[in-house]
Amino acid sequence: MTLFEDGKESRVGLEELDWLDAQVRKNVPDYKVEDADMSAEELPQRVLASYVRVAEDKMVAWLYLQAKPENEEYAVDEVIGILNGFHVTHGIDRDMIIAMVKKHVYEQEMEVAFGKEADPGRDGYFEYFFDQNLKKEPKILPDGSVDYTSMSQLANVYQNQLIIRYHSAQDGEPGYTVDGDQTEVTPCAELPKLQGKGFYMNEDGTEYYSEMDGKISIQEGKIEINQLHTINGDVDLIVGRVEFYGDIEITGNVANGVVIKAGRNVTIGGTVSGAEIYAGGDVLIKHGLQGANRAKIMAKGNVFADFIEYAAVRAGCNIEENFFLSSYLSADGMIKASGSKGSVIGGYAHGLCGIECTAAGTDVEVKTVLHVGYEKEAYNKYLLLCQKEKDAEKLIRTVSDKLSDIQYEIKFKSLPAYRMEQMNREVLELAEQNKEYTKMIQRIRTEKESLNRMLDQGRGAKLIVRDKIYRGCMVGAERAQISIDEDTGFKAFFYENGTVESRTL
Repeated sequence: MTLFEDGKESRVGLEELDWLDAQVRKNVPDYKVEDADMSAEELPQRVLASYVRVAEDKMVAWLYLQAKPENEEYAVDEVIGILNGFHVTHGIDRDMIIAMVKKHVYEQEMEVAFGKEADPGRDGYFEYFFDQNLKKEPKILPDGSVDYTSMSQLANVYQNQLIIRYHSAQDGEPGYTVDGDQTEVTPCAELPKLQGKGFYMNEDGTEYYSEMDGKISIQEGKIEINQLHTINGDVDLIVGRVEFYGDIEITGNVANGVVIKAGRNVTIGGTVSGAEIYAGGDVLIKHGLQGANRAKIMAKGNVFADFIEYAAVRAGCNIEENFFLSSYLSADGMIKASGSKGSVIGGYAHGLCGIECTAAGTDVEVKTVLHVGYEKEAYNKYLLLCQKEKDAEKLIRTVSDKLSDIQYEIKFKSLPAYRMEQMNREVLELAEQNKEYTKMIQRIRTEKESLNRMLDQGRGAKLIVRDKIYRGCMVGAERAQISIDEDTGFKAFFYENGTVESRTL
């Protein structure tokens, strides 16, 4: 299964499936509307003469037309002549005049002319497509404590990203009032081009692009982009948070509470405590992870460490360490506890493509669960999505049938105006429903395909224990699971005929 999609997981949630069920159960009744009283109240006759009222700022004019005798109508030019007689000569809404004449809109004020505000123009300016408002100071919480994790020292860009766009100065345009008065505007100024390194510009010099993934800074009109972000020494809560689109290298240790996010690889020369690490590539921890039940690692690539203790680790490829202790491990590739003492003790370890270790569990029966192949939950969700896909298809067919019925009625039946309006609204509602159902079925099919690839990838996976697996361990393979009732070893466990089988290495 794809671990990341544009930097985050994209899955169909249970609440969306519940929504889909509700839509299936929903009974859409036939559209019925009682005949409405279409008669209109007679308006009292008025005796005012036609006139024009102009706002104090002369930006709006209203027209009042006196009703003409029966069988007589105004001409459009006649109405415009009335406006001109009141010195309204600019911004006349001719369409409104035509509508008033055609529909006999008499004896009420209607907006018929609008002035235009002066456009002052603008100076040239740069538009930035990265965060310039970096937090240089820690956040003070309501209780008076200091939150160092809110600090950020880096602005990140990726290769060929549009980072800056220059907008040329635009001179303004004079405005006018409804009686033709005008206002003048002043010319606007241009800005010089930015200088620096790590970027290139388009032909006309108005757009700036990054040459590489990296961090960007601008000082005194100069741009600088660097690809590798190196921190010499330890990272603690004083630093708090490190984010970078490229590679991150930390030569020292990483303390509790630190958050590290990298677009590519993270390399840590020391140990990691209860920190969170997110990487678009690999994570390498040279001296291991002591998670204290707070550490979390999520990597699109591999995770390598000397040891992992009391942590949660999720990898899009493999997880390889010398020693695992009471941790949650999940890999879309292999989990390998390497070396002569490579062990998995306590916690849960899931390797989609398999697990290889020297030993599993301990003689004091620490609960250890090891699972290979696709997980039962993933298989069940695949079956569920197959059913929901059919439900969504039924909904789309139902909406399509209703639309066909409405279109037939509109085309071949003589309908009153109010009924046509009702049916047009119903068409819009059905179109919106069809859009939602289509969007849902597309997401269901995308996740189905992803799950199907994962099921194929996980079939035939094996747990290989090269030395001893202790009593009390739980071994799962695909949809089956067994408990190890006595110490054994030198075994390969796999799914076959609905259960977990084993063979001696």
